[in-house]
Amino acid sequence: MEENLEELRVKLKEAAEKLRKALLKSSPDIPEELVYGETVEEVEESFERAKEIVSRVKEKLEMERAREIIPPGSPGRVGIDLSSLSPKEKIIYGLTKRG
Repeated sequence: MEENLEELRVKLKEAAEKLRKALLKSSPDIPEELVYGETVEEVEESFERAKEIVSRVKEKLEMERAREIIPPGSPGRVGIDLSSLSPKEKIIYGLTKRG
């Protein structure tokens, strides 16, 4: 009886490890350190938590990247065209830029 119980425990751990490996293989974006457990239920719970964590991190990274993207068609930042200014305007412009 005791041997059967120990044999079942070993098989349960093996099944949990096989499930863990299969889940990680099907979701390569999930870090393997986040999926753990000695039973099928523990592995499933940790996998669901890991998916939520990865999803939140991806969402935050997308939000940060969206803030950094310059929309297409935005004008570039250019200085004033000095060639169209008269000599007097160029002097005034130069004096106001120095101060």
